[in-house]
Amino acid sequence: NTAVYVKDCLFDNISRYMMLVEHSGSIHVNNIMVRNVKAHKSNQVQRSLFSIKESKALIISNSHFKNVSFSMLRVLGILDTGLTNTTFLNCVCPLRIVTNYKLSVRILLLESHFLSCSCKLPGGSLRITSMNNSGIYRRQKLRTKLHSSLSSNLQVVVIIKHSMYNCHSELNGGGVAIELSYRIMNVTMRVINCSFYNNTSDKQGGAAFLTATNLILVRHCRFISNTAISGGALA
Repeated sequence: NTAVYVKDCLFDNISRYMMLVEHSGSIHVNNIMVRNVKAHKSNQVQRSLFSIKESKALIISNSHFKNVSFSMLRVLGILDTGLTNTTFLNCVCPLRIVTNYKLSVRILLLESHFLSCSCKLPGGSLRITSMNNSGIYRRQKLRTKLHSSLSSNLQVVVIIKHSMYNCHSELNGGGVAIELSYRIMNVTMRVINCSFYNNTSDKQGGAAFLTATNLILVRHCRFISNTAISGGALA
């Protein structure tokens, strides 16, 4: 499959899809700025600025996203996702990653920052979920038989040196929500050296809402002034 490279670009005053990619070998985004993107009043949550589906890898580095008023980056069924040294400021639902529970998946998020982001869905700044947990994949969920066997594929989520300030979710996880499928037996989740300040949730997990079936490790993190109805810091 073809590799896609986007580098050293400025995108300003954009609507609808800026990038729509399906079935690519890999996608590399480096040193771009996206700013001042307004949503159409209809269907603000479902439409995304980037929509990347079933590609081998997505790597975003050294980039900035500012004043994006609808779901910005939707990643569906990609094997490897990497985010490094990237900032999201005043964005709505900035990063949505949906994994395929039938595949082995690696997600590495390193030294990135989310400031004043919000979402009506779980995860004010970041949501990682699996296909049958996400409303995006309702059709696939209906096709999946309830008695099908559990997946033994390994799915790894590592978040290091992230910071989330003043983010809000109307559901769970004011800063981040990670909701991986009960069908996946081998899920390893590590959140290390991250900072959560003044994040809020209308339900559970003011800073973070984490669910997995194997291992959750939260280490050397700072939780300051986060609030929720249940689990002001973690749920």
